[in-house]
Amino acid sequence: MTLELILKENLSEVIFITNNHRSKKLRKENIQYIDSVDNSAVIHTIKGTFQELTRFSEFMKQLENDQEFVRVSENVAVNLNYVDSIVKYTLFIGNKGFQVAEKYRASIFEEE
Repeated sequence: MTLELILKENLSEVIFITNNHRSKKLRKENIQYIDSVDNSAVIHTIKGTFQELTRFSEFMKQLENDQEFVRVSENVAVNLNYVDSIVKYTLFIGNKGFQVAEKYRASIFEEE
């Protein structure tokens, strides 16, 4: 892909990460969830898993205006578009469950 094509794409729909000393473009819509491992953000997408050598909290600043990404704990955020089911306070993406910490429940669930 040429730089011209990259620049023409709507930059609000993509993020750039550094992976193996290369900048890699990821479409936000392809991100299923993000977690933290060894002080870095790990981005799980429909096309694979990528590690960004940035702290999770710093990485999440890139997504703070995107309503589809919600934090479920201090070190995990999920893309609500990929949530298949909810059981009590656990969100499921496929067979992987994400327990929503009490601190983050109000931002996800409406209280009855």
